[in-house]
Amino acid sequence: MGYSVCIFQEKAFLLFGSNHKKGFLDVGFAKGFELKNNQEVLVDENRNTVKSLRYYSLEEIDNEVLIAVISEAKLLYS
Repeated sequence: MGYSVCIFQEKAFLLFGSNHKKGFLDVGFAKGFELKNNQEVLVDENRNTVKSLRYYSLEEIDNEVLIAVISEAKLLYS
């Protein structure tokens, strides 16, 4: 799986990774383990710092959750 990285304030912020074999896209958060909210939808899958929202189709994307997680993650860089 390859990742594309989104930089915020000169640090890795978001990671986009697709797994073609398993058919999903991960929207990963570099400081994901510091997030407090929405833990029930964040995937850690044996990772030390990154947690991600995992989507198997466009219809699965919950815009409210995605915006809430991005907003919370952004606060970790203040």
